[in-house]
Amino acid sequence: MKPVIPIIIVVGVAVAIILVMLVSQQSQINELQRNDDFDDALNNCSQFIYDTEEKMKNCISNSFDEFGTLEEKERLNDHLKEIDLYEETHEKTQQLLKDLCREQWIGQLEEYNECMRDVEYFD
Repeated sequence: MKPVIPIIIVVGVAVAIILVMLVSQQSQINELQRNDDFDDALNNCSQFIYDTEEKMKNCISNSFDEFGTLEEKERLNDHLKEIDLYEETHEKTQQLLKDLCREQWIGQLEEYNECMRDVEYFD
């Protein structure tokens, strides 16, 4: 009867190892599937490339919300904040340059128009 106990222990350990391997494999399969679904969702956002910027942002945000990890979502939010800050700074700079054109070339229409064209060129 004593040789049965070591055999049961060995079989139990073997079953445990196999279960751990199967769970690990399934976890990897799930992660690969999530990545594929995430890629597909982001690729579907390309339909909005010529549409409004808001639709594109919403599509990307929804894709991240549905398939992204917490870290990916945080990176997206940081990136969107950077974009918003850039746009805000760019708009302020454009307005300052337009105001400068008005002040510098007041009463000189041709020079003023040239200055405004230069400002619009960098918009």
